[in-house]
Amino acid sequence: MSTENYTQPPPNYSPPKDTKHKNYNSISENDHIESAGPSQANDTLNDLPDDFKYGATISECVKEVRMSSVRKIYTILSLQLLATFGVGFWVSYSQAMQTFILKHPNSLFVPLIGSFVTLGLTYWKRHSHPINMALLSSFTAMEALAIGAVISTFENKTIVLQALFCTLIIFVGLTAFTFQSKYDFSGLAPFLSVGIFGMIGFGLVGLFVPFSSTVSLVYGILGVALFSLYVVFDTHQIFNRLSPDEYILASISLYLDFLNLFLSILRIFSSMDDN
Repeated sequence: MSTENYTQPPPNYSPPKDTKHKNYNSISENDHIESAGPSQANDTLNDLPDDFKYGATISECVKEVRMSSVRKIYTILSLQLLATFGVGFWVSYSQAMQTFILKHPNSLFVPLIGSFVTLGLTYWKRHSHPINMALLSSFTAMEALAIGAVISTFENKTIVLQALFCTLIIFVGLTAFTFQSKYDFSGLAPFLSVGIFGMIGFGLVGLFVPFSSTVSLVYGILGVALFSLYVVFDTHQIFNRLSPDEYILASISLYLDFLNLFLSILRIFSSMDDN
């Protein structure tokens, strides 16, 4: 192998004289790079842009937002149910209220009509805080008075309590089932629509032609089946179709499902007691 003779040594390589530029060969020597990096763990959610925090639906949001939505919806629902049945039992046990209802039977139309009016207003203003909460409270108060009027017709309050606890157990069980299920319950919509119209028509007939206890029992069983499916369907739709800011609409849907399920179970127990 041939070698070449160099007449002078190679040039000496030294750092550039421009001290304004940092040495990026060593990360530890650069204060800009040391100060960069991920945020603290407890500020991770706050550092995310809103587009990453909130998806189109609750199920598509980050875990913290999903859990916050669940707590908000079911806290509102729990307060609604506590207020409804608290006022309901007060109306059913209050002698003054009973006397007033007997003297003014037409007063029962006030909570019925008021429920529809306040429901429409609540839906209209559901995104306007705090008006939405005030209207939701008014709607709940109207429903509580209506439930109280229904409960007051039962001399045996044990039946009412049994129906309430059965409703609570069924509702919680169906909710837990829907949360862990991977099935898409959206396909139930056509069947539920047909079922609810059938129940409404059947109920209107009962206003003019009183049902026997057996027919009333069958009607109650069909109602329990229908509104149990509604609990599953609405729970699925809330978390897979609604955004986190629709908590008012979500709580109203579940609240009405609970009341209708309760009234159907109460009808069953009442029919069995008559028999």
